[in-house]
Amino acid sequence: MWFLSALWLLPLVTVQAQEDPHFVAEVLFCQPQDPVVGLVKMFDDSQMFSYNFTNGSSIPRIQEFEKWADHSFPNRANISNDLNLCKGFLGELTEVLTNVTPEAKGTTKVKLMTAQPVRLGEPNTLICFVGNIYPPILTITWQKNGLNVTEGITHSGYFAMTDMTFQTFSYLKISPQLHETFACIVHSDGDDTPAVGFWVPSLVVPSQLLENILCGLGIALGIVLFIVGMVFLYLTFKDRTLVSDCDLLILSLISKKHIFINT
Repeated sequence: MWFLSALWLLPLVTVQAQEDPHFVAEVLFCQPQDPVVGLVKMFDDSQMFSYNFTNGSSIPRIQEFEKWADHSFPNRANISNDLNLCKGFLGELTEVLTNVTPEAKGTTKVKLMTAQPVRLGEPNTLICFVGNIYPPILTITWQKNGLNVTEGITHSGYFAMTDMTFQTFSYLKISPQLHETFACIVHSDGDDTPAVGFWVPSLVVPSQLLENILCGLGIALGIVLFIVGMVFLYLTFKDRTLVSDCDLLILSLISKKHIFINT
């Protein structure tokens, strides 16, 4: 029985023109299993930086943050002190609560999506989102058509959410074809039943074919509307001609009757 120890450091609240507050926080966690430690800087539920304990460097989540990386975790001595505090708190917490309080566990949620719109046969990235993680200990594997995949896989670190859970992402490079099946299999620590997410591109219409179909339908619809317009125009013109002929006939009959009466 063991516990995860986490410290929320330097929480800041910023209220903008809207009424909703935004939170900036540094989250440090330590645990007996891999990853043993972790430190991230979060803006609400979005990660800005993570800390590399091996070389003491900051890793920006996106390239635009790179220019602020040196200022994200400026004091290594404070990080070391906080880590010692976290480990000490973890040891005391585990000793006091073992066999007293059940270990907290999150129900893992898995969702798959692609990074780009799907075009059959073209390179893309399949993203496996794993949420509601607690503690942050997972093993993620990929399968294609029921067979394990070992190449083209990358993983993100753990993101600390404001509800004290974690989430992570795994990425698989693919060039999808019809009727292929992809699976993201997530094994949580101490859980014998993995969470599995599936993605199948069998319902995808090739983009070039879709463009040709839409173009053909547009042209056909234009032709049909043109023909219908011409028919209505012809009928309108014909009705006006018939009305004019009837008027002339009536006038002719009236004139003839008038002449007959006079004579």
